[in-house]
Amino acid sequence: MTLAMELDAPAPRDQAPGFACSTGSPVPGGAPDGPPPAGGRTNWDEPGNAARLDAFVLAMRERIHVPTVAYREGQREMRTLRDRARRREPGNVLVIGGEAGAGKSWLLDRELTDADFPDVGTRWADPLPVLRLDAPSPGRMKALIVKMLSLVSGYEASDRPSEPMLMRQFVKVARARGVRVVKIDEFQHIVNLSRTDRHERTVSETLKTLLNETDIQLVLAGEPSVMTFFDRWKQFERRGVKLPMTPFAGEAARAEFADFLDDYDAQLVALHFMEKGGFAEKVDRFRLATDGYVGLATKLIHLAAEMSFKVGHRSVDDTLSVAYERWRRRGDACNPFLMTPDEVRKALGKPAAAVGGTVTRSRGTGGNQEPTFGR
Repeated sequence: MTLAMELDAPAPRDQAPGFACSTGSPVPGGAPDGPPPAGGRTNWDEPGNAARLDAFVLAMRERIHVPTVAYREGQREMRTLRDRARRREPGNVLVIGGEAGAGKSWLLDRELTDADFPDVGTRWADPLPVLRLDAPSPGRMKALIVKMLSLVSGYEASDRPSEPMLMRQFVKVARARGVRVVKIDEFQHIVNLSRTDRHERTVSETLKTLLNETDIQLVLAGEPSVMTFFDRWKQFERRGVKLPMTPFAGEAARAEFADFLDDYDAQLVALHFMEKGGFAEKVDRFRLATDGYVGLATKLIHLAAEMSFKVGHRSVDDTLSVAYERWRRRGDACNPFLMTPDEVRKALGKPAAAVGGTVTRSRGTGGNQEPTFGR
């Protein structure tokens, strides 16, 4: 089956079916397949087909997990905070910094969750050991405290009281609900609002109050400017740890990136597909497409896998070029999965050498027509 084909009945599993530009282990179980429709084009809005697709997408998100070196470092730091929270020790702060797509939210969502605190008991019917939120934008500190208070109390808090009064209310309600950890993503909204000494003192004093008056552990994640802010906060040196999340940059990380892609490829096979898509051999194409950021690589793979699931392909391969174009909208000439090996080498600034992964001429001038993917 080629990408030129419309969404007819998907083939059964036992049959073969940013850069500048001038112009694992097996996953237990599997995603529900269900029998293919009996002829005719698949309607992915039909409830049965939609449920099958949703089950596959959910399984990809929940069952596939390929930890990187940076993730494992973050995991160790998160577990250190977890142990401190369980022992009710004075609060510390973990600061995670990296560009968008570096894997910060991935780490926040998977580690240090409510499941780590099964024995938290409160007088509330619904304990909340881990409070997870995104910093508001624009990032006034008062707006952040109001959001925290609203989430922990279950009602819309007023912004009329002063910041100290709001913080005292938050501390009181957080204790009542058994809050042990507060995880805040997009914290650059707070530190980037104003670079004045007054604003920075307000932020640092608020965080210091939370750490000093409670045993809550803090996890703050955001762009690299968050790390810079804590470099200027002297008290942080004895109360916190910084964790940079960096991409697979340069030739030194090429082999690690290839291993990550190969493991992801294998877990997709364990989940649903019949064959691997050769991701590791396309490592340079992935580097060009995602700049080595694990979050962006995961996004691209998930888009391509969903398309391949709909079409009924045996592997996630031909749809990579289509998924990249739908995501980036840069045209065929700038699509790493449509470039020749020489074009990929030139774009990466590499000398003449073998570049893994064959070009996928599945769309563009002279290529096959992109299919209609319904839903």
